[in-house]
Amino acid sequence: VDAKVPDGEVALRLSGTASAGIALWNRLPLAEDADFSPDPAKAAGDLTADLSIRLPLAEEIADTDIVYGGRIDLTGFAPGTPINGRSVTRGNLAIELRDGAAHLSGKAQIDGAPADVFLTLPLSGDGETKSVVKLDLDAAAAKSYGLDLGDMLDGSVSVEMTDTGVSRRVSVNLAKAEINLPLVGFRKPAGKPGTLAFDMVAGPSGTSISNIALKAGSAEVEGQISLNGDGDFVGANLTKFNFSPADR
Repeated sequence: VDAKVPDGEVALRLSGTASAGIALWNRLPLAEDADFSPDPAKAAGDLTADLSIRLPLAEEIADTDIVYGGRIDLTGFAPGTPINGRSVTRGNLAIELRDGAAHLSGKAQIDGAPADVFLTLPLSGDGETKSVVKLDLDAAAAKSYGLDLGDMLDGSVSVEMTDTGVSRRVSVNLAKAEINLPLVGFRKPAGKPGTLAFDMVAGPSGTSISNIALKAGSAEVEGQISLNGDGDFVGANLTKFNFSPADR
């Protein structure tokens, strides 16, 4: 009977600049698996970390045999290069390494807007990447996230976006905003409740916006919309389109 190969464990306690921590991260195999390798020279902020690496004491070790654990705290963090096309600065973030994934949570500025950030990133090829971002946006900032409401929106909205890498779920709290739809004679004053939610899947030929649910006062809209590759309107299938009690 083959004897069980014993495990070895390395414990690290680190404190210093975020750039030095990223330089170390980029040397680890998990950096390539996690597809996150910022340039240390461009990073800003400070880092403290308590980490552990457990692996079998054998000549050949598979990536799946390596178990990472611990916690990394980043303050004033900015990677220096965009993440998913967006600037990230002033990050006060905690990263926990457990269950084969990095679990990130905290606050940061995303394109200048304060945001709450949550991210699960597998440390190997297996598992689902999932991110949740919560932030308040004015009309101009909302447009940059694909929420182009033109002159219909005045004020700010609270947005929660959940990405799985395949699709995005968007939930919008419209309570702080004024909504004007003169063509259908509808207006929602700022301070009155209202919500908008939908799923978005983008592909080479266009974007599908499905499971649309708008509720604001007497307004109720449900259905789906299709956009072409340039973001122009192609068609819609609205199963509910009510803007006054008379529409029901």
